[in-house]
Amino acid sequence: MANPEPLPRGPLWGGCIALLAAVAWSLCLVPSAREEPRDWRDTAIAKQPGDWYSPITATVAALVVLTVGGWLGGYEGMPVTILLALAWGGQPALRRPGWLAMLLIASLYLPLLGTYGLWDPWETHYGEVAREILARNDWISLWWAQDNWFWSKPILLFWLEAWSMGALGVDFMPDANPAHPEWAVRLPTFVLGIVALAAVSRTVRRRFGARAGALSMLVIATMPLFFFVAHQAITDLPLVAFMTIAMCCLIEAIDEQPDRIAKPLRFGPVTLSSQHLIMGLVVFCMLPQALYLITRNVTLMEGMQLAFHPDRFLYGSAWNLDVPGNPPPRDDAPWIRGSGGQPWVQGVFWIVTLGWIARILRRETRAQRLWMFAFYLFCALAFMAKGLPGIAVPGAIALFYLIASRRWSLLWNGDFSITTGSLILAGVSLPWYLAMYVRHGRGFTNRLLIHDHINRLTSGVHGDTGTIEYYLAQLGYGLFPWVAMVPIAALVAVGQRRREGPEANTATDTATLVFVLWSLVCFILFSAMTTKFHHYILPALIPTGALVGIGIDSLWGPRGMKSTMVAALATLTAIVGFALSFGDLRGVVPESAGVTQDWVMLQGQAWWAWTVVALAAGLLIWARRVLRGTAATPDRRGDGSVGPGVALVVGACAVAFVGRDLSWATSARPQGNERLIHLFIYNYERPWPEHLDYRPILVGFAITATLLAALAAMRSWQPVAVRGFAVLAILFCAWGLNVYMIDLSDHWGMRTLAKLYYEDRAGEEEPLVAWQMNWKGENFYTGNRVHVFAALDNEEVKAWLGDNPGRTAYFVLEHTRLRNFRRLMGARPIRELSTKRDSNKFILVQVEI
Repeated sequence: MANPEPLPRGPLWGGCIALLAAVAWSLCLVPSAREEPRDWRDTAIAKQPGDWYSPITATVAALVVLTVGGWLGGYEGMPVTILLALAWGGQPALRRPGWLAMLLIASLYLPLLGTYGLWDPWETHYGEVAREILARNDWISLWWAQDNWFWSKPILLFWLEAWSMGALGVDFMPDANPAHPEWAVRLPTFVLGIVALAAVSRTVRRRFGARAGALSMLVIATMPLFFFVAHQAITDLPLVAFMTIAMCCLIEAIDEQPDRIAKPLRFGPVTLSSQHLIMGLVVFCMLPQALYLITRNVTLMEGMQLAFHPDRFLYGSAWNLDVPGNPPPRDDAPWIRGSGGQPWVQGVFWIVTLGWIARILRRETRAQRLWMFAFYLFCALAFMAKGLPGIAVPGAIALFYLIASRRWSLLWNGDFSITTGSLILAGVSLPWYLAMYVRHGRGFTNRLLIHDHINRLTSGVHGDTGTIEYYLAQLGYGLFPWVAMVPIAALVAVGQRRREGPEANTATDTATLVFVLWSLVCFILFSAMTTKFHHYILPALIPTGALVGIGIDSLWGPRGMKSTMVAALATLTAIVGFALSFGDLRGVVPESAGVTQDWVMLQGQAWWAWTVVALAAGLLIWARRVLRGTAATPDRRGDGSVGPGVALVVGACAVAFVGRDLSWATSARPQGNERLIHLFIYNYERPWPEHLDYRPILVGFAITATLLAALAAMRSWQPVAVRGFAVLAILFCAWGLNVYMIDLSDHWGMRTLAKLYYEDRAGEEEPLVAWQMNWKGENFYTGNRVHVFAALDNEEVKAWLGDNPGRTAYFVLEHTRLRNFRRLMGARPIRELSTKRDSNKFILVQVEI
């Protein structure tokens, strides 16, 4: 069989996706018009004529400029387009706290998103599967290197990554060595993370005020577990993003009046409503899948002739015929034969289903039903992102809400629209699952649904095991430093639910109850799972962050940029001062000092601690005086009860213990340096680079967080301390993304060694060989043009060496196996090209065979 032609590269698909995502994002941020504000909180955010125009224009322009500019200018022009996008979004940010928070988050997240290597094994594994989609020109069956189908994850992330790579012009051919493919691979998770944050912000803003919405978004974005995973191209962030949007839609549906008609939004001469938006999203999700299935039985030949044929699909890694272990690509027949198993039959069926759904949506104008349809739609996308949890978790939360609120009428009256919702759920999510079952049969369903879902829940597959304590510890690290404010969030939840009388079912109570149930259901479910990874608890982070944002909004105090700037300066002074007191700010031990560092408390610089305490205290006292002279604005700090103070004292103790774990080292693993990276990696036993030591700066963050939380416990200090705490979290996020994560990426990935290989080799006739390892990066960065010999008996590699005398080859292996490798090579000359500072896990060597 001839090798398949690769898909054409260009901005068309990626530009369309970016534009539609921008419109959806913008509409999430636009406040709905209301006849009258519900209470005082709505007065400041009631929609004004024309308010929609500036945010939507800025958002669409920013993403379009980013996508098109990146395509035209290449990866070298990406920072310029990012700056243009951020500058374009600055005008609405000056007028709205939500946009100011969004601009700040984008400034933290986006500039260095693709400047460091993909992390093994998940990012490189999934990135290689997405590359094979383009190379094999098959958007149904997923292939992973050598001789393996990829059935352990659903399709959505791989579609998004393949679209992104095609839009940004990544050369997906084997051995192409494209420049900075990390931008394209990570961009979809970044966009989904931003959309999820915007959805939470909108939901909180409509019920608790604009500032609370902005703070909730900022709190979630600066939690380590979220900002680390938002920079990882893995399936967890798409699952959580779509689940988050679904839950926000559920909250809106519960709050709506059953008979209220959805109000239109005017875009110049065009009038649209949520009915049009939902219908457009359903069509966008279903129609391409159906049309692609139909085209699997049709091929356009020369002379514009159409050839009709049964479905055939490629078995093997395209364009890698000469790599050992790769089977020759061949046409494979589907598991279900006959006309009933042909893709065009499935495509027609789903088009008919789409027509049925469109007919129902065309007649539905009630806002509550439309919100519920959106809930089912995003649950379907979550199901396509990571399987059954995308349906099970939102469904469980909705069920427990009905039990807790006793609002069973939502079911009896049909407000939950289960029948139509199930049809949308099936129509959006099942086409790919059905097509895979037709092609691959029970082998696919047994692997994905039984092995990777049911067995992970019951018997355990890979990962860790543990009790309820397992995720309590990981939440402490994943929430740092906001773990200090979790008791305030609990106080908000209890305070909202204790109200009685006519206010008992207000919108604020509904949102609070759903957030609480959301946190509890996720924590209980993932704690009950036998298989545990640290990042599995990510879904519980979103509602917790929303409650924390609502809680600190009640402590924020009156407006005042001057006091905020002084609090920020005091916080930065404290962090730097304490870090210098305990070591240095670089975190990198000089090479002349060897690979170890003796870390001595204070290092004889105790005067630094006294100096920084005095300076920071003086700044905070001045900021407090400024605040006391500022005119007060309405706040919700209550009637002077001691509850918030007690909660903040408890929070100060909690953040002190978490900070101690993050910044101290003992003889046992994991040490403090490692606990943050363990939030998003796979193998928790990987060695830490000994020349990196971040304990001094982590001590600075820990002590500063503890002091600020303790200060916030005193009512008169609350506004200054809480603002300083927000600045602390922003600085911690900036350090985590721009220092910690980038410094470590070379040691948990293959990018640096792949770059050394391509710079040193004379040509493609000098291959890369992976010896006794399988960490995926070697596959992605070579486009699967790598010779992999993972067997420990070395029989295959000995035979290959015997077949290639006189050839130059490059071997990548683990440092711990270098001695055995030298024995295997015998008298053959070996040249080491990398050191432990390049990668403490792997080494690249050149061998003259």
